[in-house]
This record gives sequence, C-alpha cells and structure tokens, in this order.
Amino acid sequence: MMQSKNSVLILVLFAVMIGLVVGSAYATTENFTVPLESEVTRSLSLHKNDRVSVGFSVVGESAKDFNFYVTDPNGDIILYHERAGQESLCFLAEMTGTYVLHFDNSHSSESKMVTLNYDIEHFIMGMPQEMFLVLVIVGVLIAAIAAFTMMEKP
Repeated sequence: MMQSKNSVLILVLFAVMIGLVVGSAYATTENFTVPLESEVTRSLSLHKNDRVSVGFSVVGESAKDFNFYVTDPNGDIILYHERAGQESLCFLAEMTGTYVLHFDNSHSSESKMVTLNYDIEHFIMGMPQEMFLVLVIVGVLIAAIAAFTMMEKP
C-alpha cells in the first residue's frame, strides 16, 4: 500500500514539473493588416539575454516598399530590413525592457497583410529555461526516489 502511494506521489510530481516546462515556452503567430502610409508595432517585454526568433511575410501587390525594424528599450534601432517581403531573423536582448517590432508601410499606396511568427527563449544561468527546468525536474525526481527508497527500508 505504501509503495502505491509513493508511486502516485512521484507521478503527480512528474506531471507538475512537465507542466512547468511546457508552460515556459512562449510563441506567437498572428495575422494583421498594415494600412497604407502607416506603421504597426508589436511590443515584446524581454529580459536580458532572451533570444527572440522572428519570421514574417508580407502580402500585397508590392513588398518592395515595406520596411521592418526593431528598437530596443532606449529607442535605438538594433535591426533594420529595407524592402522586407519575407524575413527570418534572430536577436538577443542586451538589456531588460520593451523591444518593439516595427512594420513600416509608410511609403506604400496600398495596405499590406502581414503574417508574423515569433518565439522568445529565456535563459537561466546561461542555459535555455527549458533545459534548466528539465535538469531541476530530474534532480527532484532522483531525490524523491532516493527518499522513498530509504523510507521503505526497515
């Protein structure tokens, strides 16, 4: 009876830890329209050393008059792509704060449809958050198994 309670406890602990790892990933996909002669922005709240992967595609008669750039929390441009019809890029947050993705259609005479995909990878102690949490889970499970094994011995 004691062994089945221990097994259930280990399974519950494992399920909670897996839920934490799965819940830590942050990815977004969205579609939006950038009206003619205007700009649309998306803000990202980032921590220092977060890695951001961005991919987007622009649909319209002409993508050559569409620009994309990223500004850091100080308002400085850290990435700039002119005539950006379809791009895949990555950047590393050098400071904590709000980074802004700018979709600039200000030199166009038509609206553009944009499909945006991005994901943010957080780092803890120099390693991706997911890997850190997996190592924590493994450590906790090993400690739990060792404790339960020691409790069962007479």
